[in-house]
Amino acid sequence: MKETNPELQKKLKDSLGIDAAAWSLGRLFSFPGKLSSPAWGLFAMDASGDLHFIRFHQQNWYSSLTQSGASGGNSDTGDIQVHICFPSDKALSFKKIKKRGFFSFLTRPFPLYHLEQEGSEGLVIFELEDPDLNFLTLLDQFFS
Repeated sequence: MKETNPELQKKLKDSLGIDAAAWSLGRLFSFPGKLSSPAWGLFAMDASGDLHFIRFHQQNWYSSLTQSGASGGNSDTGDIQVHICFPSDKALSFKKIKKRGFFSFLTRPFPLYHLEQEGSEGLVIFELEDPDLNFLTLLDQFFS
């Protein structure tokens, strides 16, 4: 994200104790033992160099259509559904993998990041959606 968002910074500080220095939207593809499918969420870097993945409670268009009458039309609560912290001091390896494909000239593919952590059963694989330079600098500084 290119701009600052004091409301988001306050929410992260109050609910999770994260003093976010930079953040970016992204997708977590694999995290051993926690997620069974890719999940969109917010990646935040704090001043101590820890990477956080935060997924907020949300409803997609299909579930909101099918539950609108039954649940009284509950809207998105904005509550935090998943919070996973990746401490930089537990990182064993960190790689940036550029995606290649036949149609890559039509789109701007975002690179995948592979993170292996101490005590983890497998790779953490994620993608960042157009991160700003500050986020990438912090990621490179603490994990490379």
